[in-house]
Amino acid sequence: MQANTHHLATSSNRSRFPLSRAIPLAVGMVPLGLSLFLQGCQAKEKKEPSATGRQIVIGLSLSDLKEERWLRDRDYFVAKAESLGAKVIVQDAGGDPNAQVRQCDGLLAKGVQVLVVVPKNADAARPIV
Repeated sequence: MQANTHHLATSSNRSRFPLSRAIPLAVGMVPLGLSLFLQGCQAKEKKEPSATGRQIVIGLSLSDLKEERWLRDRDYFVAKAESLGAKVIVQDAGGDPNAQVRQCDGLLAKGVQVLVVVPKNADAARPIV
């Protein structure tokens, strides 16, 4: 039994789950993560304002808004965040990974406290993270 456990931990098994399958899984988790994040913010917002008394600014960087799904997710995210008192700055990279990196740098330069990134290509988004 120990031999099987060792076999499961080898690098050859890790390569059986390719990055191309992980990206859609990670992207699919974005709405769930955003919902949980915003629910957590809602509980705090009702009890007390932010420690600094300033409005939370969220940068939302989307790889492309051509698909209806991302338009709906953007609208839901912005509406929920604003209902909790946050300001959202949305950036659309138009499918250009380099533009998305530049836009994220710009959002951080503007002083966003939270940066949500939905990349088209995880490898191209590495400089953002």
